[in-house]
Amino acid sequence: RCVAKLEKAGIPITLQQLLILREILTVGRCSHLPEGVATLFLHSARITFGLDPSAAADDWPWTKAKKFFLTPLRRAVLAVVCVALQCGLPIILEGSTSVGKTSMVQLIAEYRRVLLPGSSSRWLMVSNSSNTLEQDYLGTYARGRDGIFEFKRGALVTAMEKGLVFIADEWNLAPSHVLSFLAPVLEGRAVLSLPGVPFRVAVAPGFVFVATQNPAGASGRNITPAQLQRRCITIAHPDFCPDRDKSNSKKENQSEMLHVVASKLVAVGLSEADARKLAEEMLKILNGNLTLRQYDRWISRASEDNLRGAEDRRDLLCRHAAILFPQYLPRMNHPRVAENIKIEQLSEDKVKFSMYGLSRIMPGVLVRSKLFWKGEKSPVPEKMRRTLARLVFALFPAQTRSEPVLLTGPTSHKTFALVTLAQIAFPKWEHGMTVVPLSPLSETNELLGGVQPFSWGSMLLYIAAVVRDAASRDPQHAELVLQLTETCENLFQSYAEMEDCPSRSSEDQESLKILELERELVKRLSQLPPDLLALLSPQIQKLVRNLRLEESTPKQTFLFRAGPVLQMVYSGGLLVLEDLNLPKPAMTERLNTLLEKDPSISVSEDPGCAVIESRSISRKLMIAATVHTESNSGGLGVSPMIVSRMTEIPVSPYSPEDLELMVPVLVHDQLCGSWSDEDKTTDLILALLGKLQKAHPKITLTVSLVVLWVRFLCVPLSSAVFPESSKMPAALLLGIWFIFRDALELTPGN
Repeated sequence: RCVAKLEKAGIPITLQQLLILREILTVGRCSHLPEGVATLFLHSARITFGLDPSAAADDWPWTKAKKFFLTPLRRAVLAVVCVALQCGLPIILEGSTSVGKTSMVQLIAEYRRVLLPGSSSRWLMVSNSSNTLEQDYLGTYARGRDGIFEFKRGALVTAMEKGLVFIADEWNLAPSHVLSFLAPVLEGRAVLSLPGVPFRVAVAPGFVFVATQNPAGASGRNITPAQLQRRCITIAHPDFCPDRDKSNSKKENQSEMLHVVASKLVAVGLSEADARKLAEEMLKILNGNLTLRQYDRWISRASEDNLRGAEDRRDLLCRHAAILFPQYLPRMNHPRVAENIKIEQLSEDKVKFSMYGLSRIMPGVLVRSKLFWKGEKSPVPEKMRRTLARLVFALFPAQTRSEPVLLTGPTSHKTFALVTLAQIAFPKWEHGMTVVPLSPLSETNELLGGVQPFSWGSMLLYIAAVVRDAASRDPQHAELVLQLTETCENLFQSYAEMEDCPSRSSEDQESLKILELERELVKRLSQLPPDLLALLSPQIQKLVRNLRLEESTPKQTFLFRAGPVLQMVYSGGLLVLEDLNLPKPAMTERLNTLLEKDPSISVSEDPGCAVIESRSISRKLMIAATVHTESNSGGLGVSPMIVSRMTEIPVSPYSPEDLELMVPVLVHDQLCGSWSDEDKTTDLILALLGKLQKAHPKITLTVSLVVLWVRFLCVPLSSAVFPESSKMPAALLLGIWFIFRDALELTPGN
């Protein structure tokens, strides 16, 4: 009957699909679908057919948990995915960005024990890119601490052996020749021989392979190889955004989005009637131009200001929309409200940022920032205040994790705003903020890390450096930081005086001195407080717990050295990725899952930890990226998958009036004690700036250029050549000569 129905719909059936059909009929778990078997194949052909959208949906466990919001089209897809997972069938879930493909599979996996008693609720995932290798799925050989090479299982092998759900995220980003080894895995064999794996893999009951992907051709997506596609059930996930090229589907898609937004409003405490009415208003405010992730952020922010109990909910949402979506402000279907930005020191360690009548409080001290050296009365440009306020709303929510932020705008303005925020937030901002400059030559291991050889001495110093960096983020560990710094400096100097790490049996004076310093360092590391130990990666925690000073230690060991991203993942703080548009998309898309609401990241480079799950990621982690743009026109040059997961904050270029406000701050910061009269210096710089801009209007002045110019005040000038009274003007003119020489066509004669 199923075959006849498929033939009537004009859908050809391959031998592999007939085998899958037999598997479904044998298992017989199609109770959620009146047309279960046929629907699987009809979805494979992108046809929705004969499905009752309400079938058993209200009885599913996640409906009551309000973790996933079902719409009529989503119910259909979810029902098909459930049947396929119950039958152990491999799935390709295909749909546009931000429609919830991966989150759907993760949620089903978490509740799989209810659907299939005895099965595991765990899932493992590999995020694919154009640099993906077989080893990322299967594992690789790594040298242990004893120097012996051992095979470390990858996420796929682990999922097969333990009967877990395996998710291949962004599947069609990986090269086709790399994925070819998956063909026997998708056929459902009980025992497999896989390339590079030194043993036959026995597949445990409950293992399921799920791939999620965007349609081929979108942002470098490949066509899934035919030999793999024939072995899977391909399910199309519907879009939630109106497709202006297909007018017939626009109304249906808007209805889907309306249903999802209303469900999210119900989840934050509104009644169904109020939620639907408010959802209709939300779609009207910005004319339905947002993605599902953007609506989610919008509702999450409004819920922190008691959306449920607000007198005027529409007005509250409009104010949040003005903060969250500045790029849509001209098109906002709502009377413009006053921006009214205020920044004030609320108490000794709390700063309040207000905008559009809303406020957020962050921990910090205003005067720690060079920009606010006069406190609340500092002459800070309005554009900088606007950027700082939007950053605080995104990075310092009261209840949830921070939102990943993407700052777009002219050079130097973006990072300057982030540094200012870090100076306010962290007692020692250099320890609380990590800046990673990216370039077209950047590689993944520069972000995530890699396996490196260590001698006994270099391993000790490396562990101590990691601990010291983590301890520096909390003032209560200041004494420990000083002790570790002093011991490490002495030990490093002693190592430098000897060619090799000394033998433990040596009794000469230098060896005994080194041995004593090592004992002191090992003792300090073994007595770390639990709260500090929790900020370290599992590998460093294990090394600290097992650290022993033995009579003979191995000369060399191999450890995974975490890159800046993973260090911040465990310890928390502000991670800044500069020029995110410069590296290859394959590298930046490795961070896709880290930018999700419940973040995780797969680290195939680390033999001891294939996946870092959300519960292991610090809740204090804040991620910001910058992209240089000269104007609002044109694209950002960043993968749409990355952009859709981040909150975009446009940073406007500073006007000459803004730069005039910045000059006193820069002079105060850069004078280095060279000049006592700051006001006189500031007046002279402003006068010179005015002359420059009047005589040469084509010169574009930026904060970075003015900073560079002011630094020339610290240049030591000879008293024999320049009298004391002329040193300051001479230093400034020297700066003009070097910085603006080409633009002004200067020569030694003029």
